[in-house]
Amino acid sequence: HEFYIDAKGCLGEVCTRCARVCPENAIHLRGSGADSFCEIDQTACKGCFICWVECSRKAADCIVIDGKVFVSELRAAHFGQ
Repeated sequence: HEFYIDAKGCLGEVCTRCARVCPENAIHLRGSGADSFCEIDQTACKGCFICWVECSRKAADCIVIDGKVFVSELRAAHFGQ
């Protein structure tokens, strides 16, 4: 799977939850203040979905997987929650 963080949906340095939970250290903060956002290093990402699960925005407009934005209902269906 290809994971991508949409900078305009990301809370950036206000959150960084995805970067803190990534077991591969594949997510890094770019910029500062209101212009900051997290970015996924595609070469380091192993596609574990942890960032998607832990996203404080519920990944609704932030984390894109294989070109698709996943809403919380789809997350529940994917993880059985």
